[in-house]
Amino acid sequence: MSPFALPIAELKPALAGLGKVIAKRCTLPVLGNIRIERTKDGWTALTGTDLDHHVTVRLEQPGAGEPAALLIPFEELQKTIKACAKGEEILVESRDKGFASIRYAIGPQFVETKVESLPIEEFPEIPRIKGDAVALPEPISGPKNAATPTTNVVEKPALETALAQVEVVRGDFRSAIAGLNKLADALKQAQRESKTNDKEIQSVRQTLRSLQSVRI
Repeated sequence: MSPFALPIAELKPALAGLGKVIAKRCTLPVLGNIRIERTKDGWTALTGTDLDHHVTVRLEQPGAGEPAALLIPFEELQKTIKACAKGEEILVESRDKGFASIRYAIGPQFVETKVESLPIEEFPEIPRIKGDAVALPEPISGPKNAATPTTNVVEKPALETALAQVEVVRGDFRSAIAGLNKLADALKQAQRESKTNDKEIQSVRQTLRSLQSVRI
């Protein structure tokens, strides 16, 4: 069997994710293992499980080799990556019955570690999703009909209409004041000619003062 080539740059984050479902103390020894599998197209996938959850990570690039699968203890892989640099890779392959080897380079030489490898048949069956793939819709940036927050901003046409109405009121108000001024002048003239009394004049003046004190 051709060895599995596992780049450290991909293996390290993969083990971090797989470690979420692998307990430090497992009731079944096989649950402390990672299933490494290579398809006929060369894609390599690593799978871990706690029976309730299955996590599978596929490497970014396919590798050379025939279809194969084996189990490697999770802790052994974790120990190995600590001794390797990010740009390196480790080689994993089956050896004698019940064992596998993990090889990695230290300088010009290779270090090989022999580890126990349980029979692949002991690993829990990985659930397969049956059915055709469903295309997801294009991402939506936000609901088209979402309610926009209300503000105190007045639309321009409504504002212009309101201002025009205010100007009309101001014009009418000014006309009323001008009319009262004329009435006051007429009353003064009538008083001088003794045609009206002081009470009527005071009433007009009081009304005029009240109107002039209004601010609009």
